[in-house]
Amino acid sequence: MKTEDDFFSYREWEKYLEEQQMKQELEENPDEIKKLSLVELNKLIEEDSTNEIAIERRRELLAQYKKERVTQIKEPKKTVVSKLKEKIKGANQE
Repeated sequence: MKTEDDFFSYREWEKYLEEQQMKQELEENPDEIKKLSLVELNKLIEEDSTNEIAIERRRELLAQYKKERVTQIKEPKKTVVSKLKEKIKGANQE
């Protein structure tokens, strides 16, 4: 663990202590990871790439977001022939 002397400012030291405390709490209680957002999970994984619980939760969230994503339906290109058929069909109905 780093000491206060390893940091340039006191704010960085406090931030480091908070991150370490959060990491320890998450390791003790894995259910807390389910409450984190994707951004927080990415930060957690960036700090500790061996955290399998966070990696698995991130994988679940990405799969869920991919499933919920709405893709744009592409309209088929209209060719000259299909346009003519539509006009002919419209003229026959009148």
